[in-house]
Amino acid sequence: MAIIENPKTILAGDVGGTKCNLALFRQNGTALELVFQRRYPTKDYASSSFEIMLQDFCRHAAESGASTKSIVAAGFGCAGAVVNDRFHSANLPWVLVGKDLAAAMGFKSVAMLNDLEAAACSLDHLPPTDLLVLNPGAPQPHGAKALLAAGTGLGEAILYWTGDKYHVAPSEGGMADFTPHTEREIELLRFLQKRMPNVCSEEVLSGRGFLAIHEFLDASVRHPSEAGNLALRALAFGGIYVAGGIALKILPKMQDGTFFRAFCAKGSFTTILAHIPIHIVLNEDAPLWGAAYRALAG
Repeated sequence: MAIIENPKTILAGDVGGTKCNLALFRQNGTALELVFQRRYPTKDYASSSFEIMLQDFCRHAAESGASTKSIVAAGFGCAGAVVNDRFHSANLPWVLVGKDLAAAMGFKSVAMLNDLEAAACSLDHLPPTDLLVLNPGAPQPHGAKALLAAGTGLGEAILYWTGDKYHVAPSEGGMADFTPHTEREIELLRFLQKRMPNVCSEEVLSGRGFLAIHEFLDASVRHPSEAGNLALRALAFGGIYVAGGIALKILPKMQDGTFFRAFCAKGSFTTILAHIPIHIVLNEDAPLWGAAYRALAG
């Protein structure tokens, strides 16, 4: 491992409407190591500012013995869209702009990422123990990859090879229309249309979506697999990664073959999809690590 004369210290955050997960990382060669981590309820800072939260974090880190004086850059992932260096999220009580945060905190740079983009940035840096293999498949070298995460909502991101590394493209694929293909799914669509004018995939594959399904359908229903649709949209022959809190809560069901059969059930593409590797991301801090590595890259 190469010796870095002046290792960088990176501050990273997974910023949400309920809580903000912040961490301090220190460069160790080409990798990062976690130095200090703490979570803060977002509501506790709703009447002040995100900068005050960051200042409290730096103070708490210093009290634990971690130096914050050498922080040179920061990266933040957020459940929302990033446009012109600004987070657009209805869930946050503040307006966050990267260059403003950098100026206020004295950082050289601040990377602003969608939370799924941040999670995708972590994939090349997570240890094998953080990934559960559902299907080893036969990955194509430098083939496109895709990540989806079901939790409060449904997020998607696509990774494509640029010649020397994977580049992450954020997506709002969860907002695409829910497209049923069985009679029972058509009944579900009609049921949901009575509640809302537009039924997107997120209204089915999310925490609230599962509740809606079970309010109408019985426990024998096998829910559609958006992962297979995303694999076709991205031609993700490099692999599909499933993240988010819901997947971790239903690991036995994810592993019993039901998910894989639904993933492959795409007509003439069934055999092709069966060759796509599928992994579950076990590390819930993946967005935090991804944001840190993006900040390190500058």
